[in-house]
Amino acid sequence: MKKNIILFSTLFLLTSIIFSQDSLWMDTPYASWVKTYSRGPNAILDNEINAMAQTKDGGFVVTGSTHGMEKDLWIMKTNSAGDTLWTNSFSGPQFGSSGSSFDFGNSIQQTTDGGYIITGVRYSGLNHGDDNGTGEDIWLIKTDSKGVEEWNKYYDGGVGNDKGEHVEQTSDGGYIITGSITTSTDYYQDVTNYLTDLWLIKTDSVGDTLWTRTFGGSGREGMDYHNQDLGTYVKETSDGGYIVTGQSAYYIPQEAATCIIKFDSNGNQKWYKMLQDSSPSKGEIVNQTSDGGYIISGYDSFKGAALYKTDSEGTLVWEKYFFKTESSFRGSIIGVNEDNDGNFISAGFKKEADSGKLLYSFLLKTDDKGTEIFHSKMNNVKITSNNEYVISGGKTNTLIAFLAKILPPSNVLPTFNYISNQEINEDNSLQIPLLSKPNPTYPLYLTLNIDTTVVKGSISSDTLFLNPEEDWNGKTKISLIATDSLFIDSVSFNLSVTPVQDAPTAFEWVSSALDTINITKTSFLDTYELKWSESKDVDIDTIEYLISVSVGQLPAEIIYETADTSLTIYYRDIIDTWYPNFAMLSRVTLKLSVSATDGIDTVKVSGDDRVVFVNRYEFLSTEGEGVPVEFALHENYPNPFNPTTTLRFDLPEVSDITLTIYNMLGQKVKTFNYQNTSAGYHSVKWNATNDYGDPVGAGVYLYQLQTKDFVKTRKMVLLK
Repeated sequence: MKKNIILFSTLFLLTSIIFSQDSLWMDTPYASWVKTYSRGPNAILDNEINAMAQTKDGGFVVTGSTHGMEKDLWIMKTNSAGDTLWTNSFSGPQFGSSGSSFDFGNSIQQTTDGGYIITGVRYSGLNHGDDNGTGEDIWLIKTDSKGVEEWNKYYDGGVGNDKGEHVEQTSDGGYIITGSITTSTDYYQDVTNYLTDLWLIKTDSVGDTLWTRTFGGSGREGMDYHNQDLGTYVKETSDGGYIVTGQSAYYIPQEAATCIIKFDSNGNQKWYKMLQDSSPSKGEIVNQTSDGGYIISGYDSFKGAALYKTDSEGTLVWEKYFFKTESSFRGSIIGVNEDNDGNFISAGFKKEADSGKLLYSFLLKTDDKGTEIFHSKMNNVKITSNNEYVISGGKTNTLIAFLAKILPPSNVLPTFNYISNQEINEDNSLQIPLLSKPNPTYPLYLTLNIDTTVVKGSISSDTLFLNPEEDWNGKTKISLIATDSLFIDSVSFNLSVTPVQDAPTAFEWVSSALDTINITKTSFLDTYELKWSESKDVDIDTIEYLISVSVGQLPAEIIYETADTSLTIYYRDIIDTWYPNFAMLSRVTLKLSVSATDGIDTVKVSGDDRVVFVNRYEFLSTEGEGVPVEFALHENYPNPFNPTTTLRFDLPEVSDITLTIYNMLGQKVKTFNYQNTSAGYHSVKWNATNDYGDPVGAGVYLYQLQTKDFVKTRKMVLLK
């Protein structure tokens, strides 16, 4: 069965991904074994894996570097269970008083003779022929099947640091290498910058150079290393030529961006394409697809981990971005290949932008249009081989190299179903089945994160319970993480709590239930205090209080509105305003009530109406100076009026009276009947309404006072 190899690296966690074209999955796998490779208890630092490949015997071969005073290029061979079969290391020239070296491997591949070809960096300690310099050269090493060196070659650009990134054996038995060559230096802002071009080297079967090609340019002053030209991956194409990806700033002087370049079998450039021209980016892997086009993976510093699909001429067909870049971290897809179904399987990582700390790594499966089918996160990077997965890398803190074998896909891993964004009404709660699948070998840990304190959450029996605080509304993000210490799955969604109309809260009386007031001439300006507690509105609407009063058996009428929790009532208002129809009565019962309203809902005060007994007999008997000596009906005031006027009359003795208002047709409009009215000076207010309480029209009206022994009529004018 043909195996396809995907290679990628992180800052300290440097990993290769291998998978079978026949392998498909529906769930995340789980670990069968984990192996680490330490140099021993006395080692200052341990080995680091930069690249891995599966070998013909089902085992694995890795390359990277040792750590310590000497950093040597390191290779290791394991069996299919990750057990070490042999290791070897290779040192470049020693330099300095300690005799140190700084060498590492970036790419390894098994060759057709069962041996291995490795490329990387040899730290020569030489720069432009100066023995005190610090130069780096591309290093190519060929070993036999036991890792014993057969030959090695290095390729020096002659100016500064040169790097080998990837090597492949070609169909003619030779090798093709890509990386970077330093073409010049630039002293900018007190820093020496090395200006690099993409470098492509073709060798014969023993590493002797057949031809070299560079791509890029020099003399771009003020550019740092990260904005230079670099080849990261090279692949022989079906026509015998080569396709290279990496980054270039030659055609976009401000930033280095993802590029692909096509060369023929002799290294002649056929075409180049810039896949990004607006933001810093880099291509990590390129492979030819079944339709003759190319699939490229990498990253865009602004948009996130990237996949690009082109046709056979490098014209962009589509581009997709995943794990969007944020200010604190970035993601990159550093491995991609096509399976037998025409889908693409990728691998990558997400790490903190400043520290380089790995946050998590992932596998990603998309269809032939780049639409995501599946992605899964792990604590460490995953790879597949023969329908199994293998992890390789170096632990970021201790730099202990490791391999881990992963069992085939199953339905027993920490997995969340997709949860869409949720919406509920205010004052409701929510339950969501999580359907997380635990690994039976390892305990499952669930973590819940809510970005607000007003929503409380808990997990019980694989169900998520969310309870927003009473009366809260708004939007919050919910995130869930499930891990069994080996693998991680996560899901996040937004919870929107829709506001609903809330009525004002209940409130109660402060005033006593019963009270009596006596209105006299001397107490006419006294006051009565009506008080109640505060009603609140959780929607922060303004609360208005409506005070209503009923006199005797008449229906209640709203007589005042206020935002305060009390009302000061003057005795004179009781006499003059509240019950003109009872103006001749010496005593009356008032019932007072309060309601709170937010303009939509209205809530009545708790408890019975406040009852106030009003006694004004003494006031009626002393309203005037002494007692009139004759009956009289006075001119109303004001006249003309709108809408209220006062009708005054005098009674020299206790009388039954009728005060009637007529329109000019002689029709009765309003009648006031008072029995046993005391002698004195009296007044009645008329508010321009008829006996049914309906307003009357403007015009001339007659008002007539009639007693047993007296009748008098006067005229008044209502204006509107």
